Amino acid sequence: AGAELRPTAIQIHDSYIVTATDEGLAIIDQHALHERILFEQLQRRMARGALEGQRLLIPQTVSVTGPEKAALMQRCDLLERLGVEVSEFGPTTVAVHRFPSLLAERNVPAEEFLRDLLELLVGPGAGQAEELLSQALASIACKAAIKAGDRLSPEEIDALLARGAELERGSACPHGRPTTLTLSLADLDKQFKRT
Repeated sequence: AGAELRPTAIQIHDSYIVTATDEGLAIIDQHALHERILFEQLQRRMARGALEGQRLLIPQTVSVTGPEKAALMQRCDLLERLGVEVSEFGPTTVAVHRFPSLLAERNVPAEEFLRDLLELLVGPGAGQAEELLSQALASIACKAAIKAGDRLSPEEIDALLARGAELERGSACPHGRPTTLTLSLADLDKQFKRT
């Protein structure tokens, strides 16, 4: 028996992937889907222990306010679980020695991630450790995910769709944006006035 033919997926405007489904078609936001995939991957990794951090050859210094510095120093346990290591460097400065490997691999600057983390730690919604961890993982996933405007090869599209098919909760990114819009054949027929 020959291999079953799969519908071809195409990327449009370097942001969306369109593919046929058994019921009609799906339009996938490549960033939102990849963000969801990475978020679930990070949650599984966190369940086994701390995230892997990459040590910087030269620590990166970041200017902070007094409350930001205090929040970082009080949450060393949370930072460690995220693969982050910071130390005091002066009255209004901290040094980043280590930060999540996933972000380092995607060339996300350590300061950019630390600023996002500080918003979580000192923002009005700063909550309990598990809630903060979940929000931090969502931030890591967002920063590491492919972006709208990134051109993908056919192989990358196939790999993204295959990983998306394995998701437990793949209908939305961690921030609540949908990953996929579907149109049934009945929806298409109605739009083209075939009913």
